[in-house]
Amino acid sequence: MRSLLLSLAVIVLTALPGASTQLAFWDFSGAATDPLTITSTDPNLFASSLSRNGVTPVTTGGLFFNGTDWPVAAFGAAYYEMTLTPGVGYEIDYTTATIDWVVGSNPTFTTELVTSLDGYATPLASHVDSPGVSSYSDSLASLGIQTDSVTFRIYGYVDSNGGSSGLYAGNLTFNASDPSAVSLIPAAVPEPSTLSLLGASLFALLAVARKRR
Repeated sequence: MRSLLLSLAVIVLTALPGASTQLAFWDFSGAATDPLTITSTDPNLFASSLSRNGVTPVTTGGLFFNGTDWPVAAFGAAYYEMTLTPGVGYEIDYTTATIDWVVGSNPTFTTELVTSLDGYATPLASHVDSPGVSSYSDSLASLGIQTDSVTFRIYGYVDSNGGSSGLYAGNLTFNASDPSAVSLIPAAVPEPSTLSLLGASLFALLAVARKRR
């Protein structure tokens, strides 16, 4: 009886809304020259390294890939970048997924999250970070289901070129509340019209075979 109750408790806790599965993890803690990439739960999800472009990194006090040379007052060519790719025959369902990250900023740091799906044109999320530390969990639901690679970029600019602003607290994670967010691509099901055409063709072939006999 006790084991049954424990099993039921596990099922209930697993089904509670808000539970999240970590699918990929970028660790840039310490003084590593490049962040580590860990695909933590599914061998059919491949994550690239987290890279920086156009920013000189300064690693101090837990900050990584931060810089004093972000563009000032408007977005420019500086960004962080990482790519998620499903394995062959698999897809990623982003409808319950988020990217969770922390910003440390001084001075004010403005950021936006964009993707390769529309040529990095439309932000999935935008944030204005006052000096200090800010945490975000940005929804990826608008990406839907993808069977190919998606590259993410975090662009940023500062209100004055001084201090340091960038990713903070040691990691950035890709999470989903659905543990089966990475799954096999469903087999295509023929439409009724296609089935009817196949049936008619088969009937005609059988009729010809009977006449020949």
